[in-house]
Amino acid sequence: GRPLGVLDGVPVGVKDDVDVEGYVSHVGMRYDPAASCFRPSAGTAWPVRRLQEAGAVVISKNRMHELGSGNPP
Repeated sequence: GRPLGVLDGVPVGVKDDVDVEGYVSHVGMRYDPAASCFRPSAGTAWPVRRLQEAGAVVISKNRMHELGSGNPP
């Protein structure tokens, strides 16, 4: 019945190399369901938790190119 904080209800997207519970972090790599690194994250990174505590709502993971290095093709 009252706001959680100054970001209450603000939608945010999180860069793909940052863990968010329940989301898969691709880190710019092609998805391979057999690879153990493509399982949903069990925890959320501290900066994202702080956003959520202030009321922000994570709505997506933002794509990134190959391992976040170099220039995109």
